[in-house]
Amino acid sequence: MRAIAFTLIAGLLAAPLAAQAKDRPTISLPMSAKWEINYDTDSCHLLAQFGQGEDLLIMRMTRFEPGSPFDLMLYGKMFATEKTWVPLRLGFGDTAMVERQAGAGTAGKLAFVIAMHMRVDIAKWPKPVADDEITDGPVTPEAEAKITAITVAMRNGKNYRLETGSLAKPMQALRDCTDNLLTSWGYDPKIQANLGRRVTSIGSPAAWLTTNDYPADALRAGHNGIIQFRLDVDERGKVAGCHVLRRFKPDDFAKLTCDLLTKRAHFEPALDAANKPVKWYYINTVRFVIPDY
Repeated sequence: MRAIAFTLIAGLLAAPLAAQAKDRPTISLPMSAKWEINYDTDSCHLLAQFGQGEDLLIMRMTRFEPGSPFDLMLYGKMFATEKTWVPLRLGFGDTAMVERQAGAGTAGKLAFVIAMHMRVDIAKWPKPVADDEITDGPVTPEAEAKITAITVAMRNGKNYRLETGSLAKPMQALRDCTDNLLTSWGYDPKIQANLGRRVTSIGSPAAWLTTNDYPADALRAGHNGIIQFRLDVDERGKVAGCHVLRRFKPDDFAKLTCDLLTKRAHFEPALDAANKPVKWYYINTVRFVIPDY
């Protein structure tokens, strides 16, 4: 029985864009509120609102560290579904749309979908890949500046074109925010930009949590959970702290995850530009899943 999956959400599922989707009408949604940047303790959020009434759509980009990936969360009636995971089609700028698996749910009266580990140059990778598998490097400010719209749709839904205008200034604000995050955690953004090696897990992270660790109360209640976390790793590769960045069903999974990872996770420490061990961090996501039979 596979009750726990320990993996980056980006690798769950990819599917090709259906040919007929290109022929669906596209609804253009102008921005109906200014960009907003929210500084959180462990994350940065870039928010924008598009359309109104039945076509109101709220977009939130979230980063938990410096870099090109972000989580994309979309709120709106058009995303209503009874499913927990749904295919979501995305296109940044004038590139072809690609499909990724997204989580789905409701927040108050608004339905939402969330696609994790996105990049604005996602069209270069028809299938999900981890950050360390991407060889083209970070997305440049020049590339972000050329993007003036984002197109989104559920697999069998309408295409919505979000008229963002140039992403140059919003994405720069997000970069500034994540640099400030590192400083607040006690890390130096200059070291981050020139690391000789990031923190590297010893052995497979999948072995850190097992089926036997599933909380009994959550199992009886049929609860699944997603916990995104950050581990502080010292110069010896030892876990020096655990921080929950995103949680679902926190009473069931959050404390347990940190307690077990602090005991079981082992790493090779990060190296600076001179190949000297430095304190750094490790971010990942654990999914607690009760399989369907």
